[in-house]
Amino acid sequence: MIGKGTPVPIALLLALCMGMFLPVSSIYGDGEAPPSDLFLQTVPLQITTSTFIELADWCKRLGLSTEGTRKDLEERLYAYYGISPVKPEEQEKEKETLVQIKSASSTEYYSLPEFDEEYVRLDGGVHLVMEDTKKGTTYTLFADSVLYNRSKKLLSAYGNVRYEIKSQGKEEKFTGSNILINLDTWEGHFLQGQSIRERTISGEPLTFRLRGEFISRSTSDFVLMEGASITSSTSLPPHYRLDAGKIWILGPQEWGVKDATLYVGNIPIFYFPFFFYPGDEVVFHPVFGYKSREGTFFQTTTYLVGNRKNEAGTASFLQLSDMGPNDRVKSLHGIFLKDTEEKLPHPDWYVKLLLDAYSRLGVYGGIEGSLPNWVPKLKTFTFSSGLGISRNLYSGTVPGFTGAYTPYWQEKDGTFSTFWNNTYFLGTELPFRYGGELSVEYVQDPLQLRLKFEQYSDPYFKDDFADRMERIDWSRLLQSVVTVETTPVLKEQLDWFLEGSYSFHTASLTPWITSFRIPRMRTSLNWKSKEIPSAFLREYERVDPTRRYYYPSVLTLPEMSLELGGTLYRYVSTWAAPPPSTAKGSPPSGGKKPSADLRPPWESPEKKEEPPTEELPDLKAPNPLPNATLPPFPVPITFDLTYTLKPTVTYQHSTYPDLWVYPKDVDYQFSYATLTVQNLFQLVTNVRLYDKLIQQQNTLSFSTRYRDVTFWDDSLPANQKRSLELTAYQYRTFSISDAYTFTTYPLLHTELFQNSNVNYSVNAFLFQRSFTALVNEEPLYKDQYLDFSKKTITQHRTQLNLIGNFYPLQPQIQFTYTMPPLDEVFSTIASLGWGPSTTTVSLTQKKIDSQWVNQPLSFQQKLQFAPQVIFNGTYLYDLEENHPTSFAFSATLWYLQFLFNARYTEPYRYEGPSKGWVKQEKKEFIPSDLSFGLSYRYEPDPLWKNRIRLSTGVNSSFSMNLIRYTESSLSVSYDLVFSIYRFLDLKLSTTSKNTAVYQYFPGLAEGVDRSWRNPLVDLAKSFNFFRPKDRYESFFKLSSIKLEAVHHLDDWNLTISYTGTPELLTLSSGRQEFRWNGILGIFLQWKPIPEVKSEFRYDKTGLTY
Repeated sequence: MIGKGTPVPIALLLALCMGMFLPVSSIYGDGEAPPSDLFLQTVPLQITTSTFIELADWCKRLGLSTEGTRKDLEERLYAYYGISPVKPEEQEKEKETLVQIKSASSTEYYSLPEFDEEYVRLDGGVHLVMEDTKKGTTYTLFADSVLYNRSKKLLSAYGNVRYEIKSQGKEEKFTGSNILINLDTWEGHFLQGQSIRERTISGEPLTFRLRGEFISRSTSDFVLMEGASITSSTSLPPHYRLDAGKIWILGPQEWGVKDATLYVGNIPIFYFPFFFYPGDEVVFHPVFGYKSREGTFFQTTTYLVGNRKNEAGTASFLQLSDMGPNDRVKSLHGIFLKDTEEKLPHPDWYVKLLLDAYSRLGVYGGIEGSLPNWVPKLKTFTFSSGLGISRNLYSGTVPGFTGAYTPYWQEKDGTFSTFWNNTYFLGTELPFRYGGELSVEYVQDPLQLRLKFEQYSDPYFKDDFADRMERIDWSRLLQSVVTVETTPVLKEQLDWFLEGSYSFHTASLTPWITSFRIPRMRTSLNWKSKEIPSAFLREYERVDPTRRYYYPSVLTLPEMSLELGGTLYRYVSTWAAPPPSTAKGSPPSGGKKPSADLRPPWESPEKKEEPPTEELPDLKAPNPLPNATLPPFPVPITFDLTYTLKPTVTYQHSTYPDLWVYPKDVDYQFSYATLTVQNLFQLVTNVRLYDKLIQQQNTLSFSTRYRDVTFWDDSLPANQKRSLELTAYQYRTFSISDAYTFTTYPLLHTELFQNSNVNYSVNAFLFQRSFTALVNEEPLYKDQYLDFSKKTITQHRTQLNLIGNFYPLQPQIQFTYTMPPLDEVFSTIASLGWGPSTTTVSLTQKKIDSQWVNQPLSFQQKLQFAPQVIFNGTYLYDLEENHPTSFAFSATLWYLQFLFNARYTEPYRYEGPSKGWVKQEKKEFIPSDLSFGLSYRYEPDPLWKNRIRLSTGVNSSFSMNLIRYTESSLSVSYDLVFSIYRFLDLKLSTTSKNTAVYQYFPGLAEGVDRSWRNPLVDLAKSFNFFRPKDRYESFFKLSSIKLEAVHHLDDWNLTISYTGTPELLTLSSGRQEFRWNGILGIFLQWKPIPEVKSEFRYDKTGLTY
């Protein structure tokens, strides 16, 4: 009944020692002593966990009846042993702790009567899996030997102990020589133990080992380590370690160390008498630090609703425990917030108070919050508001003060002054700066609303006060640099708006109205910013953040659009299907009432004696005929008359800010208003005959546009008024247009040409009224009626598409004719696809001055045998001039690329150094340019048991202007990567260029009065590092080189890099020359704490570190 890998309660562990060696029948039989109390205590649980077959077998061996249900078998066993069944509540309690014995070589049971204790001993490769079902935690134990004290529920393990704990997706591992576990409380005590924790730091996985002479784990999952040591070094002895008298891990992100010393090798580097990092957050989440501009800062954040979001810190190995989701309700204990068992009902909600102080800038206080779904259908609700008291900060040194910035301004008499910032709101001066935002989104189908409001005293407000932290970055204490100044990011505009959309239910109005919605209704106020001219500012005011202020720009009230659509008429012809045929000799039953003799199927008639059937020969029934489905007959006529109405109205008020110099000048008066109205009504007719056989669509559109400008005051200059009025006049239009399309598929029911079609389309303005001129300050409009001219006909085209399906051939011919009154154009495109080949021939003819003029005839051929093997060719021939126009050929062969172009153009001739290349007058069809390319990368299999990896790549390109062949270049880029696992990464990349490749061809070199040069000799000179003159003479010039070596020193990364490029300098004499610019860098970084690093850099400016 109890086998390998079967979960059993703890009490069954005691019975296992007997069950593994004795058959059940010998436990309690004739002539045997009665069973022990321990066995009788385990029998109810064995009965409960046994299957029906196991119970029947058990009864059979005891000589009991095996008939009846499971309950009958259980009652017989209970009666036989004279015991009572286990009560459900006791059974559930026992099931809270389950044990699986995965493996054990031997089992022994014994008791100590003098101590009233009973023991079970397991030896030889013991593997136990224990489960706390109440907490959902699994404990796995590996050991050489295990001893279980049943009386005290203590489990001891000895020899090569490995203890693993898995709970809620997290895993802890302990190893040691001995362990003692209390199975009631799950407390554990290790001797000479070790805990392993995996962490990823800067993208590199590291394994941290926490060793201790004594490790204990409490009921509350607290871990205490005495005589502890922490390291991620794999070497023995480790290259670095943190030794501590005691280490506490009290919870997620809560830990402490006492008497800790950081060693590099055997050299002590740093000593921590005591350090405690509270996992329980301080209620106001203090953060302190230093910024080069604002100075020393102290920031606090107090959460009124919700919790701080956990984020990974940067102190690396000092983070001894993983962070949880921080989704528990907090309780206040002094100044600390402690987690409770209750989870937050809304983990994404938060409301927090902010209070910051800066030694130079000033102070800031505010509130922020986000309460999505605060009320039903309120999808988004975020807000922020704050006040800042700040002063001007000046860059540069002031006598007696250090730092790049200071709040003190030196007056002409030598005294110092501080200038605090004042702002204006609605013309009232305020002694502080302010800012706030509100964003709300409400979704309740069919209504959607979105509100946004933002207001700031100046564009610099967010840049000064929004850069905040809620967690101390302890790694900054290890760095010698501070937060440097960055370019300010200004908020140049503000937006206030309320917008939404609404869709009306139209089910009861269908088909007359199928769509009725307001896609956009919006009211908005746009603010822009401007700066006080420096001429109006005192010298000390030129850094004042309030020198730039907001002013109202455009008020939109309202902006609304409407969409209305439906079907006015719909007609679908139907065919009267013939009635189904009936079997021969049976009359049809359609339309007749059921016979009165019919009876329900559940009523059985009187059984009648049936005559004996005649024996038939053994015949095989024929296979049933397959279902034959006929294609649906196309609908003869489908007619739809639909409409769409889209009106839009926008009313905007605008200001004229040129008269405002200071913030107090803003009077919030609008100078003019613009009314814009747009209307579009479309009447669409769709006719389909026999599905796709004939299709017609006609769209009749009525469009109006109107704009009017109203001036509220005389502040606007006359020329700007005229410009606004002229723009409004030009915007006003009224038009009636029609778009007609006719398409037919005459060969629809043929298999070979079913996709062939004929298409005719015409778009025209039936009537159009538009602005022409301004006469005596009055607009003059002109009416234009349909007159079959280019002004009214915008499209007039006929197209024939012949598409064949002759597998594997795919021919296609397209004829397109653009008809009068437009410029007549006739084009023909023929293509043939066959396997990897696609051939296309096209010809276009334009009618110019009553004459048909042929455009260049185009031939295109494409061959694609594989994604990496492609050939393309395009040839254009001018039929009018009887000469080729251009030819382009390209090829891709795996790693190679080739391109060749020729065109009909003026050739060039070289006429000596004084004249150079001179353009000739007569055009010729000549090669124009040529290029080759190679891109290849080689990555062989790793060597030396996967320890060595090598990869190399080359990218080369050659291009030559065949008309002026001195314009040629060859570029070669090469890189090599060599890696030895956990020892060295070597990277070399170079790029070389040659801009005189033509001299390697004797005929080309002599054509420009240059001597031929042997390319092999020239290449060899470029690599002659022992003779600089050869490298100067070679045409191969190194344009860049980069060498980087990363030496992995177990816990450190040492990087040595060199980068060199030629730099063109202009000397004082005006002469230009190239000089080599080399940069040497040495970078050392500690992997466990990447913030601990050192960098040296040497370039033309000298050494920096």
